[in-house]
Amino acid sequence: MTIFWILLSLFPKLYFLNVPIFFHEIIFWVMFGYCFWKMRTQGYFKLQKIYDLTVFRVVVISTFTQLTAMCISVYLAGNSVPMPSILQGIVHYLELVTTIFMTYTAISFSITDEDEMIKFFKSDLFVLAGFELLVLLPQIVATMTRSLDPWVNFIAGLFENREALRPDFYWNGSYVASLLRVNGFQGEASFLAAQLALVFLPFSLAAIKNHVDYFDIENINPKMKKYWIVIVVVIVTLFFAKTTTGFLIIGITMLLLLFIVNNYQRYLLVMIMAVGIFGLGVGYFWVPSIHQILQEYLFQKQNTSNRLGNSIGLLLTFLHHPIIGVGQDFTNYFTFEYVPMWTRNNTEFLQHILPNKSFAPQSVLGAFFAENGLIITVPILVYIYNRVIDAHSLMKRKITKLKTRHLTNTVVTSFYIFLLLYLVLSFFSFRSTDYSNLVMFFFFVRAISILKSSTEGSQSINGA
Repeated sequence: MTIFWILLSLFPKLYFLNVPIFFHEIIFWVMFGYCFWKMRTQGYFKLQKIYDLTVFRVVVISTFTQLTAMCISVYLAGNSVPMPSILQGIVHYLELVTTIFMTYTAISFSITDEDEMIKFFKSDLFVLAGFELLVLLPQIVATMTRSLDPWVNFIAGLFENREALRPDFYWNGSYVASLLRVNGFQGEASFLAAQLALVFLPFSLAAIKNHVDYFDIENINPKMKKYWIVIVVVIVTLFFAKTTTGFLIIGITMLLLLFIVNNYQRYLLVMIMAVGIFGLGVGYFWVPSIHQILQEYLFQKQNTSNRLGNSIGLLLTFLHHPIIGVGQDFTNYFTFEYVPMWTRNNTEFLQHILPNKSFAPQSVLGAFFAENGLIITVPILVYIYNRVIDAHSLMKRKITKLKTRHLTNTVVTSFYIFLLLYLVLSFFSFRSTDYSNLVMFFFFVRAISILKSSTEGSQSINGA
């Protein structure tokens, strides 16, 4: 099943509407069936083989604190703004926990050795190739001409995750046909930008840095052209997504490349970047379509005051409720309470946000702290920190087997890139708990664990 996880995670459409929201997607039921089958075929199964009992203790404590936080939030908010009920809130939280456990379990069952890791690397490239040819490239064409609208709308009708409150996004049959922005199957273009960054960039950037080809892992003179093609294809797609998030990812990718390539490649890259910037500058003044894209989504981005105000409101919410937070999905009342007055005087706030009394979190990081408080965020951050320490210790080991050494270098490098991109994106709004992100994160956790065990006898490079 290793080769299918990334593919399945690209389909966020909610198919099974009579079940809890995190269970709407196809991938959950595939994971559920796969885990059930593995448990049956393995005979006597111990959950302790996959999970530490400490994890279950943390879940019990976090559920109790979330319930307490939700009760307090409902009491404080009353009927002033739309809020979930306590039952809805705690059920949604348990759905999220179940999703995380299910994803980790499925990845743990499927990623069992180095060969499975290589399959996962390869599947990432194959899935991107198919995604680009069948979905993203036609969408790019659809931003410039109507010739492919029938195909784009047909695919979107099957797989596109649509925003129920924004029917204007789909007046012409799909998001891209209506807004002329590439979105893949995501509800918004910015969500696609985050998905491309977190799912498809880390492995290719790591391959370039470590000079490793996943299709010939032990070759010391590998062919790297395919990974450069991936970078270029993703950058072009991000440009046509026409979103600030996409432009930000393009900038970060170029900076990362400057750090990871050799001197000759760095010189060529600087020259290409200079030509590209010059070309964009010329296009900005002489090509109307380029001028519109850069003006609307970069230089004169609208409603930034709402994003800033919302982020400040989330920060103040956390500072007022630092221990247990306010509960998952219960920030609405507090955001209105703490958003600065000087950020409210704009069209979107006055005509849409204020009348609907709904101000969704605009910062994943801010919502993470405001909703959960220190009692949940600290254990999660400690867990991630420990995985980083494990990755760092792997890089210090003197591994003699070429295949294992190449895998270790690429896994650790791509893990660092994934965390960096996730951290930057977390200052904005995206689907942070999307299945594709969970699959990627738990792949790294599992891969680092396997490599750590297989190199246990290796000495540290500095002899420690």
